[in-house]
Amino acid sequence: GGASYDQVAKLTASDAAEDDYFGYSVAIDGSTIVVGATYTSTGGAAYVFSPPAPQEVRCHRRRSTTARSC
Repeated sequence: GGASYDQVAKLTASDAAEDDYFGYSVAIDGSTIVVGATYTSTGGAAYVFSPPAPQEVRCHRRRSTTARSC
């Protein structure tokens, strides 16, 4: 048998648009999650989610200054 998991939160971009590829890359460190979106109108974005409380998830968007860095 395998492990089973329950969904506890749904992470979304507050400014999501079709074909942004939100979730193209994901990194997790402890309770902090960084989600990349490669094709936003700014050339890419990283969304940082960190819960100050179990039910709360905050999103901070970092815009890239070039198409290569975020």
